[in-house]
Amino acid sequence: MTERMHYLDTLRAAMMVMGIAFHAGLIYSVNSNWIVTDTSQSELITWITYWLHVFRMPAFFIVAGFFCAFLYHRVGKQAFIKARLSRLGIPLVATAITLNLGQFFIVRQLTAENASVISFFTTGEYLQHLWFLVNLLIYTLLYLTAAQIFKVAGKSILKKIAALTSHMPAYLLALLLPVATLGIYASNKVGFPLYSTVFSAVSVFMVMLYLPYFLFGLAIYYSPEMYRRWITAPLLPVAILCVCLFAAQSVIERTLTEETMVYEVLSVYLSTSLSWLMSALIFSVFYRYFQHPSAWGRRISEASYTIYLFHHVIVIALGIAFLNWQVPALIKYVTICVATFFITIVIHEKVINQNRVLKWTFSGIWVSRYLRASHRVKQSR
Repeated sequence: MTERMHYLDTLRAAMMVMGIAFHAGLIYSVNSNWIVTDTSQSELITWITYWLHVFRMPAFFIVAGFFCAFLYHRVGKQAFIKARLSRLGIPLVATAITLNLGQFFIVRQLTAENASVISFFTTGEYLQHLWFLVNLLIYTLLYLTAAQIFKVAGKSILKKIAALTSHMPAYLLALLLPVATLGIYASNKVGFPLYSTVFSAVSVFMVMLYLPYFLFGLAIYYSPEMYRRWITAPLLPVAILCVCLFAAQSVIERTLTEETMVYEVLSVYLSTSLSWLMSALIFSVFYRYFQHPSAWGRRISEASYTIYLFHHVIVIALGIAFLNWQVPALIKYVTICVATFFITIVIHEKVINQNRVLKWTFSGIWVSRYLRASHRVKQSR
């Protein structure tokens, strides 16, 4: 695969932008216990938040795995390492010590707690919504290690596994893949510190939980047949299967006792299967309807990183501002989502894109004066 797929860029951007809807939804979800919670709540918003949680990050990490392998083979090892460290590491540090620290002071005013800045850093609170960047840095290191061990990344064990399953229909594959997640949960039973943290910040559980999706993204890069089947999964059958799995999950929750092993296994299997199937559905939808590049899609794709980095503090600030606004939760929710989206777009285009230092700080990309001048000429045409 030598050409970049526009629909994958759009899909990745969409998953990041949906972070606005997800985090805003946590403010108004029933029985939520997020950073900010409003007494005005909505069942509809709760459902929206639930379904976003089901597929958003799994689909994102699949795309991330695919593009990780794509970039490695396109630019080579040295350029790959430099690009990944810059693209992931610099925005991680910059956002943690600016936006997230600002968020810390905003929330402290709301809660009237005496939490210190020192505890903000020592307890890992500085990560907040940036945890996925830590995951990607770890996955990149694992990928580079595997590529070194096997000399040529294309001859890795991952490629051989992909070859064994490349002719399996996407929906059957989605029902098989949750076995990996069951294995991850089972590792805790045999002494693996699954629920521990490293440096009081990095969640071992979160790293392990999303690793199968990232590995699958690598696998579909190395197996064109598996990739083809995944992006062309039949929409209606997969959607019906998703509904059936959700119904089965609801029945399990109502009929079985939570403390039993049967409940734990079935609950994990069904919820993870739903995530895989929904991811296949999302990939198939974007492949069918976002195949061709568009000016709007390119604009959102370019701004998506900024949108994600900045949205968290804005959502929280607006959520706090609207606490005493006596209107239905749905109106507050939609207002926050729309306002945050346009505010972050403006920040990206009028602030971040207009300053090379800020562009480097919040995207990890250094733009020369020549390239910036060329970009402005293209925009004026």
